[in-house]
Parts: sequence; structure tokens; C-alpha cells
Amino acid sequence: MSSQEILKAALALAPDERARLAKNLIASLDEAAVEVEPELASEIERRIWEVDSGAVKAIPWAEVKARIASRRRAG
Repeated sequence: MSSQEILKAALALAPDERARLAKNLIASLDEAAVEVEPELASEIERRIWEVDSGAVKAIPWAEVKARIASRRRAG
């Protein structure tokens, strides 16, 4: 089965099943040895520190989607 066929099948799943699948796929990446360029690794660490320290506030995905949709409608 090709990746396009898998994607098509995954998109046909119910939202909760897609979310579970996405979570499992992301978890599998966390376990893989992924090489990251030093500059990107530094940026990732900085952003993690900002969130953990409370220097920045995370925005819920639903709010982000609503803001994007609003901007698209506005122009």
C-alpha cells in the first residue's frame, strides 16, 4: 500500500480514530533517532524553555484555527 493510499484511508477514519493514529505516528517518531541541525536543536530547546518557564503562553489549537479562519475571511 502506498503512502497516498494510507493517507486516503486514514482521512476516511472518524476524527477520534485519526487523532489516535496521529498520536501513535508522532510517538513513533519520538522513538526514532532523528538528526536535527544544531541551530534547529537550539531553537527547539529555547522554545521548550520559554513554555516551561511560563515566559510564553501556549495557544489551544482550536483558537489558532479560529484565528486563521477569521483572517482568511477578512481578506
